[in-house]
Amino acid sequence: MGIVPQKETKRDMALIEDYLSKNEKGGWKYTIPQLGVKYARYDGDNVYPLTATRIHQILDKYGVKKNRISPKK
Repeated sequence: MGIVPQKETKRDMALIEDYLSKNEKGGWKYTIPQLGVKYARYDGDNVYPLTATRIHQILDKYGVKKNRISPKK
């Protein structure tokens, strides 16, 4: 097991905002893996990116709908 980080409400809100943001072309600005790296936790020399599971847990906690289906080309 690892160390349980302190509550990171500001990070969670920023992650949700980025999760819902779109680019100029109408697609999603960030993928789930990109969000994991962007909101990684740094502990000394170690980097702990958020996993897709953790990102979805945060989204569920705040009641964010997860319907990011891209239109077929």
